[in-house]
Amino acid sequence: MKWIDRLQSRFVNVPLIAYGLAATSFINRMGGTAKLFMALYLHESLGFDLSTVGVLLSIYGAGLLAGSFVVSVLTDWFSARKLMLWSLVGSAIGLLILGGVNATVPLALALLFGGLCDGGYRPSMQRVMMQNCAPSVRVHAQALQRVAVNLGFAMGGLVGGWFAEFDYRYVFLADAITAVGAAIFLRWALRRADELTPDSFVPVIPVAQRWPYFDGPFMTFMLACLMLSIIYAQSESTMTNYLREYYALSPKWIGACFALNGLMVAVLQIPITVRTEYWPPRRTMMAGAAILTFGFAILPIGAGFAETASIAMALLSTAVYTVGEMLLMPPQLAMVMLRADAGRAGHYLAIYNGIWGGRTMVAPLLGNTVYDQFGGHAVWFMCAVLGLVALMLQFRAIRKIQAGA
Repeated sequence: MKWIDRLQSRFVNVPLIAYGLAATSFINRMGGTAKLFMALYLHESLGFDLSTVGVLLSIYGAGLLAGSFVVSVLTDWFSARKLMLWSLVGSAIGLLILGGVNATVPLALALLFGGLCDGGYRPSMQRVMMQNCAPSVRVHAQALQRVAVNLGFAMGGLVGGWFAEFDYRYVFLADAITAVGAAIFLRWALRRADELTPDSFVPVIPVAQRWPYFDGPFMTFMLACLMLSIIYAQSESTMTNYLREYYALSPKWIGACFALNGLMVAVLQIPITVRTEYWPPRRTMMAGAAILTFGFAILPIGAGFAETASIAMALLSTAVYTVGEMLLMPPQLAMVMLRADAGRAGHYLAIYNGIWGGRTMVAPLLGNTVYDQFGGHAVWFMCAVLGLVALMLQFRAIRKIQAGA
């Protein structure tokens, strides 16, 4: 079939190590639903009010932010592969601790530690990808990564929702086991991968290159990313409680929404990437940002519906924002990597990953505060406003970046 031949031709130059990274992420993500059910666990099982839940999840987000930023910078100086391994092992330890504590302070410390370790995985993986993938195949390598992550996420969403019906602590245990399994597989895969470049390089910081913190178009682009990440992160925080309260969905159906998101990306991400690879990046990212925002903005429509209609509306919302996510994410990261190739790559990746890691600090606190003070519908109105502002900033930033500013 022609479309299969087309897919094969696009991925023939993707190095073997990219497949090894994707497989590692798949294993790790199979148990990665613990954080998605964390809001329900803290609220329903431990009895914390929504404001406290928001604070605790924001502490986890602070750890993610710190881990993402620090490890990104460290990849200029240390082996990104070793940083990946230690991040996975640390995540497993943090999850085991989380399942055994229920007081506020120990929970906060465990969430902070878990965030630090979870935040370190993504930037170290991205740096290995940069070191081994040519710019022309990075979008494809990122598409593979997203397929693996979301296929694991889909499986984990179904199993996690089933575990959560009995005891949320089973979700933590499953996540810890898959993190250890991912670390073991990664160690094996890296030894056998057909690498383009070795991971033993002398760090070089070109004096002539500008720092990303003074790169105006890039920082505007990152501000748009921050707003979009806050919108997207509501699916991991306020959306679960909203679907319980306003849609009266059980954890099983909430898990099904997560599973739909993962399955859609697993099945459609590569075909969409191939179909849009010749589109101007600005068109792809603008369409993705608009559709992502729309997917969350329509959630209030289904509040108060009968059970079947509520389930259908929750799944529709998930499907819409997932399409936006698939359009937006791969070219967004590819643009960051291209900007980072000029020098100080660790710092460019630090800002990008700090934003996507920090979303779990800002978004739960903001979302749950709005939810608590003004009701659940206000959260999605807030998302619509943020999305409109992000679209304007993103359009302006991409135009300047492409013009060579």
